[in-house]
Amino acid sequence: MPGGLEASLSPQAAATASAASTLSGTVDHSGTQRLSLMPLPRTTSVRQGVLRMERDFRFHVECAPNDQVLWSGVNRALQWVKNTTGLPLAQEVATAESTTPNGIFSIRVQKPATMIMGTDESSSLTVTPTSIVLNAPATIGVLRGLATFRQLVDRENGIYYLPAVSISDSPRYPWRGLMIDVARHFVHIDSIKRNIDAMEMVKLNVLHLHLSDNEGFRVESRVFPKLQLDGSEGQYYTQDAIRDLSAYAGARGILVVPEFDMPSHSISWLAGYPELSSSPGPFRPGNPPNVTIRPGMSQQEIMAETQALKIPAFDPTRETTYAFIDRFVEEMAELFPGHYFHIGADENNGAVWRANPKIVAYMKEHNLPDTHALQTYFVACVQAIVKKHGKQAVAWEEAYAAGQTQDLILQVWSPFARTDLAQTPMTDGNKLLVSRGFYLDTFLPAHVCYLGDALPRESGYGQDQAVLGGETAMWSELEDQWNMESRIWPRAGAVAERLWSPADVQNVEDMYRRLFRLGFMLDHASVNNLVDYDRHIRRFAGPLPVGPVRTLLDVLSPVKGYRRLAGLMQRPANERNSLAPLDEVADVVMVDSATKYDFRWALADYLRTRSAASEGKLRNLLMLWANNDALLQPYFAQSKELQEVSEHSRNLSDLANAALQFLNALSKDDSPEANQKAALEAALKVAKSVHGETEIAVVPEIEDLFLGKLEPEPKTYPLV
Repeated sequence: MPGGLEASLSPQAAATASAASTLSGTVDHSGTQRLSLMPLPRTTSVRQGVLRMERDFRFHVECAPNDQVLWSGVNRALQWVKNTTGLPLAQEVATAESTTPNGIFSIRVQKPATMIMGTDESSSLTVTPTSIVLNAPATIGVLRGLATFRQLVDRENGIYYLPAVSISDSPRYPWRGLMIDVARHFVHIDSIKRNIDAMEMVKLNVLHLHLSDNEGFRVESRVFPKLQLDGSEGQYYTQDAIRDLSAYAGARGILVVPEFDMPSHSISWLAGYPELSSSPGPFRPGNPPNVTIRPGMSQQEIMAETQALKIPAFDPTRETTYAFIDRFVEEMAELFPGHYFHIGADENNGAVWRANPKIVAYMKEHNLPDTHALQTYFVACVQAIVKKHGKQAVAWEEAYAAGQTQDLILQVWSPFARTDLAQTPMTDGNKLLVSRGFYLDTFLPAHVCYLGDALPRESGYGQDQAVLGGETAMWSELEDQWNMESRIWPRAGAVAERLWSPADVQNVEDMYRRLFRLGFMLDHASVNNLVDYDRHIRRFAGPLPVGPVRTLLDVLSPVKGYRRLAGLMQRPANERNSLAPLDEVADVVMVDSATKYDFRWALADYLRTRSAASEGKLRNLLMLWANNDALLQPYFAQSKELQEVSEHSRNLSDLANAALQFLNALSKDDSPEANQKAALEAALKVAKSVHGETEIAVVPEIEDLFLGKLEPEPKTYPLV
């Protein structure tokens, strides 16, 4: 395979390498040539020649000698070059004293800057056969340019090189975030740091940590220690760990935004401080009461029952509640140095307030017509506290009240309550973040996030507008320490591109080509996106060879939307708490199957050209799947997890056999006989079934083979 880093990856990572087989050469977003960058730059001009990386490669830096963020970034890039190429570079470390004018890579920055919202992140990068020049107005632009540099490095015949290219780059939106829920399932600091490393690679600049929810309170408070002692089951971050994490993110040009959810989603707060509650305790961290979801229930019926659940929440009528919040925010504002403080304020149905006579009397006395008005009062009080301590409040969209909410950053998320991005929140002077369509935990393929319609469609840069940007979100009801990185990466790269690149960058096929290559790069950079997947495959295989397990799991994907979450909600409490293992096949398989796209791209070529190469690719994969069920029989006997998808194995084998017979007829320029058509049609129908909360990802492509036409990817899927 020409180009790429595949040969330096683990054998496990190489198993999906063929899905991104065209990695070298060059492509800009207009499609004239091929580069494998993600996100794509604002403008790109590819030129003749390449710069070969040799042992004399060194950095020359022109910047303020005390710009620690810049020097840190340059030295990370230097170490990355050493680790990637294996070259014994003469330059051990880049410092103001060691930098020399004859460096091959020259970096020039006009002024030092740390990451604050609105910092100039633009840069220009020029590569010729003899030199690399990176210019930026401010330090953060250098970090973004270095990310581009790392993605440009390619390899062929053992030689590392960069294509000659001229790039001018700047982001579409200033706020480009990743939200990680560490409350429902605790995530260790090392994993968060790996996520930060991946964020730097794709130019995301905000790490939003959801630090409290019903299931857990995850930060040490020295003012109110029972928050973590009673609300975390012993799993929380010390203040020293948070300071270290903030510094780690800051060195990579990333802001950390803490979220402490209130007034609802607050059982973990109430476990240690039940006096905050509007209903009697005692409380312990864990899941609130769930809706009983009956077969055939509509989304409207589910939402109606949800509104009746008496879920514990803060008491917004007591002054002692706000005194507590004041002292807490004061402590956390010092701990988290960034300017933003997320207060949650989502999914509070008000039922527990309506059930409290004292709260009902308070509402009547203060002319608050309903519990939404009471929540608006609560949000305004907390917002004032946050402002008092020098921070800007952020809240989920439910915090908005027309004509009353002002100077909030509102995070739009709900796929069901469609907030109009062009109207009232803007006119009330609020800024917006878009997360609608960017939820990674709904198991929607990356192209759905990529083609989503929630962001405005303007293609210009630097507009003075209410939309600050957006965040992709990883809620952790179904993710934990052992599968989260493979759930986030490389898929978050598609959202990063949507927030950084021009609005007219919309080629899904090319996006997937670059996305899978990004996955290899992140694996090479020690992100666990492929390592976690490989580890679980070895666990399922036990003492047997991993090949047959991988063959099956590579073409499975989790059911889409909230169907898995709905199933989880019906399980016993001990199977859905924050300590319950997530170890089923559905917890492991990739949302975007590289093998599916390997097959899809071969099918596209076959239907267009009938080439022997593409037919051979299709035939090899179909034969692999047809024969795999027999190989897996011993595995089913020793793995209850694999037993849950054994029907898929048999159905995939039957489908592949039927598709092979169909393909054989096509390859002879014959029309498949009626019995061959019927066999494939019947196999397709059976293969569409769900087992173990997973689906066979290649069914649509085999159906396209049957129909003789490759259909476009669906732009969306039902969420329920």
